[in-house]
Amino acid sequence: RPQMRWRGEVDNSDEPFLPKLRAKPNALVPLQLVLTSPQEEDDEPGGGGGGGGRRRRAAPHYANPYEHELADFQPDEAQLSPPAAERLYAALQHTPCHWVDSE
Repeated sequence: RPQMRWRGEVDNSDEPFLPKLRAKPNALVPLQLVLTSPQEEDDEPGGGGGGGGRRRRAAPHYANPYEHELADFQPDEAQLSPPAAERLYAALQHTPCHWVDSE
């Protein structure tokens, strides 16, 4: 298990995310580790309007440090299209075969 060799403990609890990031290489916006203010959230996915969705107070949490970079990301057309069909070897009927009779 590779995670057994990690320096820090893995925290899979329901506690708010605590970033370990200390620097942002190639950042468009400098790193700012600031707790966001709690807001009311719907208990059920999909939000209100469906009736029966209870409201609860969200715990303070850290925003995604790469939120700006992710929002501004625009992939190239080449990144969105499937790769070209590449033939790594010739068809079997066009490949010369040799019988090897040795050990």
